Amino acid sequence: MGSEQGVDWVRVKSKMLVAIAYNAEWQQLYLKFRPGDVYCYRGVPPARHQELLAADSKGTYARDHILLCYPYQRIYVAGEREVKSSPLTGGLAELSSSKRE
Repeated sequence: MGSEQGVDWVRVKSKMLVAIAYNAEWQQLYLKFRPGDVYCYRGVPPARHQELLAADSKGTYARDHILLCYPYQRIYVAGEREVKSSPLTGGLAELSSSKRE
């Protein structure tokens, strides 16, 4: 995974998530879910991002500490050609075209 607009995508092993990215300057956490949709969660502190990466179960951690705790916006819908309101187009295209492990 490369860096796009200062955001590094990290592939994760999870039944719920495919990859995680974080912009510390804006405190924005990006989650790419298995179906392909990408959500941006705003106001997420760096410690919360690190805890998510370190969690044994990324899905459980996200469900308990992120999904309904921070304002969010769906910025990419699986199957659509266009990314909505996102500076991450290159990173998402890269994730979409990568082979699944």
